Amino acid sequence: MNSNFITTSLFALLIFLPALLRGGRSDLALFFFFAVLIFYLFLRRDRRHPWVTWILAAWLLWIIIQTLFFSVVPYTSLKLLLPLAGAAILFFAGVDWDRREPIVIVIVAGALLLVSIGLIFFVQSQSFGYLRLISTFFQHNAFAGFLILPIILSLWLFFEEEKWGYVLWATAVVFLLTGFFLTFSRGGFLSLGAALLVFFIFLWRACQSARAFVMRCGLILFLITISALFAYSIFYAKRLEAETSGSSLAAPYSHELSGETGITSRLVYMKYAAELFRERPFIGFGLGAFATEARRIQDDVRFFSTDPHNLYLRFAAELGGIGGILFFLFLGGVIFQACRYSLAHPHDLLFSAFFAGFSGMLIHNGGDVDFQFPANIFLFFAAAAVLVSPGSRNISESVRTRLGLSVGAAVLAAVALASLLGSYFGNRADYKQAIRFDPFNPFLKIAYAVDAFQKQDFTKAEVLLKEAEALHPYERRIFLLKATLLRQRGERAAAEAAYKTALELAPFRDLEAVMGLVNVYLEERKIDEAIRIAQAALERFPQKAFESPFWVDPEKENIRNAYQGLRQFVEDSPRSRKE
Repeated sequence: MNSNFITTSLFALLIFLPALLRGGRSDLALFFFFAVLIFYLFLRRDRRHPWVTWILAAWLLWIIIQTLFFSVVPYTSLKLLLPLAGAAILFFAGVDWDRREPIVIVIVAGALLLVSIGLIFFVQSQSFGYLRLISTFFQHNAFAGFLILPIILSLWLFFEEEKWGYVLWATAVVFLLTGFFLTFSRGGFLSLGAALLVFFIFLWRACQSARAFVMRCGLILFLITISALFAYSIFYAKRLEAETSGSSLAAPYSHELSGETGITSRLVYMKYAAELFRERPFIGFGLGAFATEARRIQDDVRFFSTDPHNLYLRFAAELGGIGGILFFLFLGGVIFQACRYSLAHPHDLLFSAFFAGFSGMLIHNGGDVDFQFPANIFLFFAAAAVLVSPGSRNISESVRTRLGLSVGAAVLAAVALASLLGSYFGNRADYKQAIRFDPFNPFLKIAYAVDAFQKQDFTKAEVLLKEAEALHPYERRIFLLKATLLRQRGERAAAEAAYKTALELAPFRDLEAVMGLVNVYLEERKIDEAIRIAQAALERFPQKAFESPFWVDPEKENIRNAYQGLRQFVEDSPRSRKE
């Protein structure tokens, strides 16, 4: 079998195997990725690395140093480092520019498969209140971001009519665009529009005449129109199905209210990221720390996300100025090399398609959560590798470098496997075995502590909580469990301190810490303190917030019940009756 065919097939697996497994958001997907990556590195012929490789290596080294010494969430940072390190190794391994056409076909074919799966889910879905095409990502915005590059590449295939034929690739373009429109991702629409604009500019330079340019633009607009009509027809059919079943199909953005839209919520998330950057402008808080630290500075219960919906602000907050600058230097290097090659080769429309798709991905990363999904990360860095492949100043690669990449991929595969086994046994509540495979996982230790607490083995629970705190000193659940143990032992002052710490770490998370403090104050007969802390909580959780569609929390009903209890307590208190 041809080795080029094998490497192209392995490249397809590297991109689309994680995409099929929840967009790569699983330990199983990462393990498979690294296993395939080892074979890919083994079969890849020697190549030469462009100079931007050194910037990417420096960026990766900084993330490792920060994870080890500066991260406030070291375990989370380590887990999120895995896909970034894998993507960097994929970039270092590179893509054969001589094999670019088969790679394009692989990318488009894989995207067609994902859209097919998404359409099946969409047609069968009975979730009429919030219908989106999510495919295997189970998140419409991230999937829309993934489709930008394949859509642009499918347009290139469509224009290669002499070799591939109009009908086949026109159908592919329409199919991809139909699925893309059904994601109803506004950020995706804007990003694809920007990518198409870049593609039109390159198309103008590549065309021999203005007439040829106008004809090609007209064909693209025609395909877009046909796709939009198909998407509307499918959505309208779902509306009729909903009416037949006695339900109503909500319009795509009907849940939004004045002051509560996807745009306003994103602005709030980005504000949190900017505030965190100001707190630690140089070293940052660590990969994945936004989810923890944003809880600490949150000022509105309705708006919270584990991601600021802006990759560049996220890296600024989590990696600090050092990591942020290195990442921007890397992107600048990729864009510089791509622009230089494109100017020298204006008729290389395939390279222009990659450049346009990459530009759309860059824009989409500024308004959505693409890098929460490893499949998007892998596709992003693979596209970057394509852009720096031709016509760059290169540094020779040694056999030792290839071996080092393979060893690095093997180590990452072992870490992913250990995490996978830890998750497997943790889900089966076999925490002792889970911790053997994943000994630095604080969340397994917390779950084990809860299990020990329920079995009234308080000594073991306390030991496990201490171990978890050493690994993750800013996890509020640790302090809530500690406070419960301390209250049982009658150590009210220490329990009060633990509850206060939990409240400071996440004042808008729920009312558990507040209820704990109220109970401690009542036990100590500090009625005024109990009322004060309860009133402050009621102000943070206004009644109208419970009706907000943007406050999404599986514990929302429990929080509402606790809120009602606190309000009743405040209203029935002697001081309130006097007032």
